[in-house]
Amino acid sequence: MQKPQILFIHGMWGTSKVWENYAPRFETAGYETSAVTLRLHDSPIAEPAPEGLGTTSLLDYVDDVVKTVDAMVEKGASAPVLVGHSMGGLIAQLVAARTDNVKAVIALTPAPPAGVFALKLSTIKIFKKILLTPRFWKKPTRLTWEAAYQGVYNGLPEAEAKQHFADNVWDSGRATFEIAFWTMDRTKAAKLDRDNINCPVLILSGADDLTVNASVVRASAKKYKGANAAKLTYENLPGYSHWVLGGAGWEKIADRCLDWLKLKANS
Repeated sequence: MQKPQILFIHGMWGTSKVWENYAPRFETAGYETSAVTLRLHDSPIAEPAPEGLGTTSLLDYVDDVVKTVDAMVEKGASAPVLVGHSMGGLIAQLVAARTDNVKAVIALTPAPPAGVFALKLSTIKIFKKILLTPRFWKKPTRLTWEAAYQGVYNGLPEAEAKQHFADNVWDSGRATFEIAFWTMDRTKAAKLDRDNINCPVLILSGADDLTVNASVVRASAKKYKGANAAKLTYENLPGYSHWVLGGAGWEKIADRCLDWLKLKANS
């Protein structure tokens, strides 16, 4: 039985390093893996932000991943499975709506597309400093340690959370605006054409997620309708926060993804 390649897509303020747990787990299960680092995500938050990052669009990220996926297939590889976390989970779905060269999508605690209101009270508390920055949509953004520990790494031991936070990089204020304030975004960068997704999709939310509330993820999943809904598997994970890539029990989530792949994507 041939197994597809896995392409991991990180979320906001991350790099490919966030998959340091998942990649070996998938490889042990017999999958070849690779991970993208999104455009301009190469400057730690202790250093100056890359020029142009603040106005980089979600569409730029999607364009880059589409090119990566299509290039993989053009070189003779099979269509990959896209595994994305947070903003990466949204990007994975947007890419699958743009190209047929995707075998399946796994979206872990994904950011919502246009049409789903993202700003729950817990989310606003985490993003408060960013949202109160004048013209933040034209500036690079970073999370403070307090916000990250409160809402991204909540539930993790502080020492482990600090290790993850040390790997944070700058991200795009424009991308934040396009996801959170889609009603005001003229480009409709976060608009997801679900009818164009022709592969199975697994969406997992964390019941204790304060960054992308489980109700937000559930609302996103409910937007899959008709024949498209038959391709969707949605599950809410009790006891898990936003950072399902580490902390106690991450192995169970990775294994759930692998079990789902056996049923939906191996051929």
